[in-house]
Amino acid sequence: MTQIDNAPREPKNSELPDSYDEIVHIDDLKRDHLNVRNADPSPTLIQDICEMGFVNALITREDPQNTREYFITDGWQRYQSACELGFTHVPITICDDKNQATRYAESHSRGKEWDDIADYNQDYIRIKKVFIEEGGMKKKEAIDKRTEEREVTRETVKKNFEIAQLPPNVKELLKDPNERENGFHDRWDVKGCLSKNNGSLNKENAHFIAKRYINNDLSENDAFKFGLRSTKNPDMDVLRQALEKYTYDDLSVKEAFGKAKNEVANKRTSSKFNVGMINLPEEDKKILSRYISHKYQQPIRKYFNQLVREEKDKMLKQIDKDKYLTDEWTFEDMRQRMK
Repeated sequence: MTQIDNAPREPKNSELPDSYDEIVHIDDLKRDHLNVRNADPSPTLIQDICEMGFVNALITREDPQNTREYFITDGWQRYQSACELGFTHVPITICDDKNQATRYAESHSRGKEWDDIADYNQDYIRIKKVFIEEGGMKKKEAIDKRTEEREVTRETVKKNFEIAQLPPNVKELLKDPNERENGFHDRWDVKGCLSKNNGSLNKENAHFIAKRYINNDLSENDAFKFGLRSTKNPDMDVLRQALEKYTYDDLSVKEAFGKAKNEVANKRTSSKFNVGMINLPEEDKKILSRYISHKYQQPIRKYFNQLVREEKDKMLKQIDKDKYLTDEWTFEDMRQRMK
């Protein structure tokens, strides 16, 4: 192993990559918020740079507010390694904007072993920071564009976008247990239920389950089972019902979800009426729709019947008003059909 000498120095020609734009002082560099990684360099990386120099230049973009200062979009660990080894300057590739920088960083990182969290963050950065904030796209359009860039399904891109927005303590649970920070439950493995073959655990459900687990409301085994089952039935109301009512009963998680699903379905359909077929003013339909979710059926039925009766009365009065203008038998026939 080469002895590390961290005396201040510039890199030699033999320590520079084949391709780079400039060599800049390390004080002119700072971490880009678009950089998907924010970890310390491994001893192996430090040793490699000490022995071989910079195989690849750091990928950067110029700070719009400070000329000749650069954000490191990819290569933050190499930058930290250089600082530890005493390098005063490093080679950089300069990109024109956020779009070019993130695409360049992604393409040059494909040879590395990316973990799931980095993939989630990369999709989030492209969708949110580049396409939506800088490109002015709508969320759906941005997700579609990101899908075109990758050899994965749209569902995977959308899932990654949602998972990337989870709170940091919940995202720790998405990592392999041996990669989590101390205190983040060493054994619970949720990544299996995020895989493509098992469906998608959406952000709201993942957050809800993880919060219950962190608060010790769920055992490690139950938390994983609820996460897995939520990929097959992502309805948040069903999940909440299953967790709150059946977690500690003598039911399997599958049975709890099944029972909760039926109860939620019954609750949703028990008081629904097809108001679209009734000849009512639109404002009355809107008022009626607000009553549909009410847990008591009788007030809804009473109000519904009242509106229908009022509408019929209006039409009958109009018949009485107009019956002398034409054949009386015709209007009598209309009256009978309305009753």
